[in-house]
This record gives sequence, structure tokens and C-alpha cells, in this order.
Amino acid sequence: MRISTVSAAALRAVALGWFLTLAAALTAHAQLGFDLDTERVEQQQRADELAAIESELAEPGIEEGRLAELRDQLRDLRTAARGVAARVAGPREDVVRSLDALGPAPAADGEPEADDIASDRAQLRARQSALDAVAAQAALVIERTTILIDRVNVHRRGVQLDELLARGPSPFSPSIWPGDAQSFFGGVQSLADAVSAWGETDADGRGWVQIGAALAAALAVIALITIGAQALVGWIERFAVNLIGARPAGLIAAMRTLAAVIVGVTAAVIIISAAIIAEIYSSQNAAFFAAIARGAVVVFLAIGVCEALFRTTRSSNRLLPLSAPRKRVLRLIFVTAGLIYALDGVMREGAVWLGGDGALALAQTTVASVLIVALIFWGTRSALWTIEGEDGEAARVVAPRLGWLARIAAIIAIGALVLGYSALCEFILDRVFIAALAIGVLVTLRAALRDIASEARLIASRHRAQQSEDGPVAFWIAFFIDFVLFLIAAPAALVIIGVEWDVVRDWAERALFGVRVGGVTISAANILAGVAMFAAALFATRLIQSNLRRRVYPRTRMDPSVQNSLTTLMGYAGLCVAVVIGLGAAGFNFSQVALIAGALSVGVGFGLQAIVNNFVSGLILLFERPVKVGDWIVLPEGEGVVRKISVRSTMIETWDRASIIVPNSSLINGTVRNWTHTNRIARIDIPVGVSYASDPELVRDILLKCAADQPNILSDPATYVYWKDFGASSLDFELRAFIANATDGLSTKTALRFAIFKALKEAGVEIPFPQHDVHLYPTGGDKRGGGDAGGEGGADSGAR
Repeated sequence: MRISTVSAAALRAVALGWFLTLAAALTAHAQLGFDLDTERVEQQQRADELAAIESELAEPGIEEGRLAELRDQLRDLRTAARGVAARVAGPREDVVRSLDALGPAPAADGEPEADDIASDRAQLRARQSALDAVAAQAALVIERTTILIDRVNVHRRGVQLDELLARGPSPFSPSIWPGDAQSFFGGVQSLADAVSAWGETDADGRGWVQIGAALAAALAVIALITIGAQALVGWIERFAVNLIGARPAGLIAAMRTLAAVIVGVTAAVIIISAAIIAEIYSSQNAAFFAAIARGAVVVFLAIGVCEALFRTTRSSNRLLPLSAPRKRVLRLIFVTAGLIYALDGVMREGAVWLGGDGALALAQTTVASVLIVALIFWGTRSALWTIEGEDGEAARVVAPRLGWLARIAAIIAIGALVLGYSALCEFILDRVFIAALAIGVLVTLRAALRDIASEARLIASRHRAQQSEDGPVAFWIAFFIDFVLFLIAAPAALVIIGVEWDVVRDWAERALFGVRVGGVTISAANILAGVAMFAAALFATRLIQSNLRRRVYPRTRMDPSVQNSLTTLMGYAGLCVAVVIGLGAAGFNFSQVALIAGALSVGVGFGLQAIVNNFVSGLILLFERPVKVGDWIVLPEGEGVVRKISVRSTMIETWDRASIIVPNSSLINGTVRNWTHTNRIARIDIPVGVSYASDPELVRDILLKCAADQPNILSDPATYVYWKDFGASSLDFELRAFIANATDGLSTKTALRFAIFKALKEAGVEIPFPQHDVHLYPTGGDKRGGGDAGGEGGADSGAR
């Protein structure tokens, strides 16, 4: 067993060494393969391409297809320039390090340096200048391509806006109805002619057989996938019930949506494959079959969203707690809208394929738009989205603002259609339907992720066999899920409202790789990298601290206060390292940070004087350790045990369990009584007074015996009895003894007092107490005072 373990370790070491050697070789090859002359030539070619593109963009009337090609070309140029900038960074860093190794050049009036060193310095500076020139050219290309891409996007938005705002005849004008009818029947006739022409070329009927077989196979595969997806969802639901004892509604809903999407994509693939197998697919009708495939995906996606949100089973009520009749109506509306959307797209592309004119397209758009608007007004009624209150709660409407927004969009769309802006109407209604689909998918995904996080946390708590406070953990998990979904939904929302995906991608790349604000470049990628590196370094520090507490400290004889000091100092050091690593990964220039810190040092010195004083005092407490965690100290504010020494203050827990927060500077600059500074041995004093008739030696022996009988009292230093004084009414003795732990003082004193009282009572030794006799004399009749004592009389008192 040991031999196999050693062999495995040796193999891992060899593999790691080989990997590091290969990585070093590849890095060296990449640096050695960097050729300045080749890079200069390629940079000049990129500059020429940029000049040609810029000249072409200056010409008016560029088509949208050509604009898309120019944008792709600019994006390739920018990617190449970024690659050059990345390749230059390594060799330039090597040159800078070599110059730093040579040191600063001697002054002009100083002693000249050796010829070989001067030659190396000149070569390194020349290479640095050449590398800086290549890097600057790459940065210029990146900036110029970004500007030109923005210009292309502006041109494309202008072309698209012109298409959307192109005005045609109103479909509600009676003058065009005869033309629409004629176009419709003409389109039907064109379809029939196309089918007849295809049938004439297929005299033996083989094509019809192929189409029938393809359709049958497609239906069979779709049925099998549907059954399989439903079975998979059922198995997952049963597995969840067996594992956690509940049905996670969000996860099950997401699985149903995913199953429907898989079925839709499979149907789209099968449709295209069937057309290819039947040899009816060509470049002329590719858009038509693509519309059929896209329509299949949309319809099944709508079905999947309905399965997630509008399913009437009991387990799904938590996701959208609507009544079953309302869910059935919403399901019908949603699926019908999907079918209309899919059929409209298919008919539109079919009209283009079969040579239909604008009147036929307008008629199709009108019918589909009117139906969609009617479904929007029907489906956004408050009665359908009302959740009945339970236990006295008032009824509420789910997302009423979204319903009003949908109605406003529908009114604008139908108004645009009436005025002749059919393209704008179609655009608005398409975006409303796609937005509804996206919202349904987003809600389902959010519920699924929250269910997964909740159940994972529940399983983890069961595995640990302890119940932890997961309120903050649950909040931050939910916040992280919402943040990630926001990052996903923001680009999707831009695409839905009409921004092209390429433009959104450009914006995302610009945000990731840097946005210049004045002279500062803000890069989301660098910021995220810095945060990730900071979190990783901080997590590593916490992991090391945890391992020290659990594995290292228990095996040593180190004092707990020393352990706390080492752990705290390691936390401070890890925090500083994490900050430095995070700032470096975020791209901060430490020379600029040092310059700013120097400029602000005076203000920091005055404004944060107390905070800096407490911080430095905290470091002194950790290093010098005049006060440690666990010490019993006495301050003017109170006394108690030190529980925590932090950066700014120290927390002291008093005997009545109150916390005193003391600034660290007070412990350093003030006077502190520490009962447990060097050791925990403490002396206790028990004063005892006996009557004058008592035997002092007997009292001494009794006190020493009572002390010897107490287990907490130490024999070394020895206990002794101190005859303190001749009191006014008693002989005053004091028992002085030492205990091992100062915190046991109160309990030991109490036990000693019980024992002393009992022993003195058994020995007949009286413990006196002060007594006063008061004599009152009446005025005028006192035989001893005389009749002329006058006034008030007198009083005589004495103690005995």
C-alpha cells in the first residue's frame, strides 16, 4: 500500500514537472517568436484596411448587408490588435526588468559606465521604444475600430429606422380591399401551381413517399422525445420527493419548460431534415423552412412556459398561485398567441417564396395584428391575474404594471397599423410576445435556481447534523441569483426592444475591456478579476486561520492569548495581501496610488488621527501583549475579561455579561490593572475581627487551618495571618492566601468566610460589632448637670 502511494505521488510529481516545463517552453517560444518587423508590416496592413473602410463609410447609400460585412471586418481587426497588445506586454515587461537590473544610467558629469553595459542599455532602450511603438499602434487601431464600429451601428440603426417608419396604405381603407382579395387568391393559386409543378417532376411518386416517410418519422421522433421528456421530469420529481420529502415547484417547472424546448428544437431539426431528404429544400425556399422551424420552436417554448406557469397541479401553485380556471384561460391565450406568431412568420416567408405582392403581406399582417391585440387585451385583464387573499389578506393583482404596458404597446401598434405603418406595428407586437416569453422563462429559471439553492442548503445542514442560522446566507444566495439573472436579462432586454445582438455584444466587450472616462479607463473585466482575486486571497487566509485553530494549535503548548494574537496578525497580513492582489488584478497603478496617498497624507493625519492611533495601538497590543484575550483587567469604565482585540477597539465582557468597547489607545496610554498579565496567581485577603477576650494565637491557628482545608489555595506562596491592628471594638486580623486562578477569587473568599465563621463559633471566639449607648437628659431638672445648664440640655454617648 505504501509503495503504491509513493508511486502515485512520484507520477503526480513527474506529471506536474512535465506540465510546468511545457508551459515554460510554450511561453519562451511565444516570446522568441515575436518579430517586430512582421508586426510592423501587419500593423501597416491594418491601418490601410481601416483607411479603406473609413473612406467607404463616408459614401452615402450603403446597403445594410454591406454594413454588416464592414462591422465584422472591423471586429476582426480589433481582435487582432488586442492580440498584438497582449503579445507585446510580455517582451516589454522583460525589457523593463532588464533595464531595472542594469540600474539607472550615470549622470552626465559623473564617471562613465563600461562600454558593454552602455551598449546593452542602448539596445534595451531601442527595443523598448520599438515595442512601445507597436503597442501604441495597436491601441490606436483598437480605438479607431471602436469608433468606426459605432459609426456603422449608427448607419444600420438609421436604415432599420427608415424601414420601420416606412408608411404604406392603411389596411382599413376600403379602396385596397379588392386588391387584397385578389392577392390572397393569387397567392393560393401560386402555391397550388408550385405543388403541381413539383408533382410533374415526380412522375413515379417517389417524392410523395419520401415526404410521407419523413413526416411520419418526424412525428414518431417528436412523440418519443415528448414521452421521454415527460418521463424524465416525472423521475426527477420522484427523486426530489425521496431525497428531500417535497416537490420543488420551481425546479420541476424549469424541467418541463426545458423538455418542451428540446421537443421544439428537435421538431425544427426534423422539419429541415425532412425537406432535405425529400429534395424540396433549396436556396429559394430556405427562409420559408427556417420560418417553419422557428415557428415550431416558438410554439413549443410557449407550451413549455405554460407548463411552468399555468399548470393546474397542486405542486405548481406555489410558483404562480392562480386558480385553475384562470390558468386554463391564460394557457389558451398564450398558446394561441404562439400559434398566430408562428403562422404569421410562415405565411410571410411563404408569400415571399411564391412571389406574393405587398397587398398580400399587408393583409396577413393586419389579420395577425388584430388577433394578437385582441389576445393582449383579453389576457391582461386584472381578473385573470388576481390572487385571492388567504387568512384575511386582501386580493392582489400579479404585476399590474406589465399588463398596462402591454396594453399601451397594443394600442400604439394598432394605431400605427391604421395609419399605414405596418412594419412598426409588426415590430411592436413581435416584441411584446417575445418579452412575454422571456419573462416567463426568467421567472421559471429564478424559481428553479432558488429551489436548487434552498434544497442544497437543507441537505448540507442535514449532513452536518446541526442547525445553522441561514437567514443571511439565504438572503445573499437569493441576491446572487437575482444579480446573475439581471446580467442575463439586461442584454436580452436590449435585444428584445430592437437593439441588434452585435451592438449589444460590442457594448458588453467595451464594458469588459474598458470604457474611457476622461483619462481613466474603467474595465468591468479588471474590476471583476480584482474582486475575484481579493475574495480568493481572503478565503485562503480564512482557511489557513481555521486550520491553525483546528489542527495546529491543539497540538502545541502555546498560550491561548498567543494563539489569538498570531491568528489576528495573520488575518491582518492576509487582508493586506488580498487588497494588494485585488488592486493589482484590477489594473491599479501603484505608483499613482502612492502619489495620491502622499498627497492625502496630511489630510489623513489630521482627519483620521484617532482611527490611526487606535489602529497602531491595536498592533502594539498584539505584539507587546500587555493585555491579552482572556485577561482580567480593571479600568475606570469597569472590570471584566478581554474577549476580543480588533483593529480599532477591544471588547471587554464584565461579570454581569455586559460588553465594554474600549478604544485601543486607552489601553496603551492609560493605566490598566491586569490581574492575569504574567500569570493567573492572585492573592485574596479575608479581614476578621475578634473580641479582646479572644486568644490571638488560637485565632491564628483557626484561620490557617481553614485556609489549608480549601483546595483552591496554594501552599506556595505560603498562607499567613497578619495582625493588622487593635481596633476600636475588636482585634483586627487579616488572612492572606494565594490561589492559582484569579477568576476563582470570589468563590474561594465565600467558601473561606463560611469556614471561618463556623470554626470561630465552634471555638467560642466572639466576633464583635460596634455598639453605641445614647444618654438623653431633660432640660432644667438634671441633678448632675445643674439647673442652669440652660437651653437644650446635653447628650453623652460612648462606645463599648
